[in-house]
Amino acid sequence: SEVKTINGRARAAEKSMGSINKMQDSIYKDLVIEKIASELKMKVSQLKNIQIQIKMSNVQRNSSPKKEKDYRRRPSLIRQAIKILIHYPNLGRTINLKKTFNFIDEKGIKIFDEILNFIQSRESIKSATIIEHFQDKKIRVHLKKMIAEPLLISEKEAKNELNEIITRLYEKDNKSEFRALVNKAKENELSQTERDRFLELSKSIKIK
Repeated sequence: SEVKTINGRARAAEKSMGSINKMQDSIYKDLVIEKIASELKMKVSQLKNIQIQIKMSNVQRNSSPKKEKDYRRRPSLIRQAIKILIHYPNLGRTINLKKTFNFIDEKGIKIFDEILNFIQSRESIKSATIIEHFQDKKIRVHLKKMIAEPLLISEKEAKNELNEIITRLYEKDNKSEFRALVNKAKENELSQTERDRFLELSKSIKIK
C-alpha cells in the first residue's frame, strides 16, 4: 500500500498532522497523535517534528505566496538517495553500480557518487563521518539538515526504495547517453564502439 513507501508515508503523516494543527492543545489531541503514530508505525516525536515543519512552512507560504509551487515540488531522486544513505550508511554497501552516472547532469549527482564511493571504501561508517568527509562547508550544512529531517521508513524499506531509485537513475543516464549519441550521429561522428552502443540503447530506450 501507499503508506509503505517513503513518499506515501510522508504524505499520510503530513496530511494527518495538517489536520491536527487545526485542533487546540489538549489531552485528546495528544491521544490522536499517538493513534496516528501507531497506525503509521512511527514515533510520536517524528510526527511532532512534522507538525512543527508544517507550521513553519505555512508561515513561510503565507509570507511568500509566490514560492508555494517550490514548496510542493517533490524532492529529486538524487536527493532522496542521498538522504537514505545519510540515515542508513550501511545500505551503500548493498549497491553494486554497473557503471558511474556519466550522463546525468543534475544537482547532487557528484555528491551522491562521492558518498557512495566513500561508504564502500570503509569497513564501518557513521552518518557524522560522511558529513565530516566533505570540506565544502555548504555541503556539510546541507547534509546536516538532511540528517535532522525524519526518514519515515525502516532500513529494509529504505533498501527497496534505494534500489528503485538506482534503477530509475540508470534509465535517466541511458536516455541522456542515447541523446548524446544521436547528436553525434547527426554529424556522422560515431566511432565503431559508439555505433555498437547506439544500437544497443536504441533497442531498449523510448525517448519521450
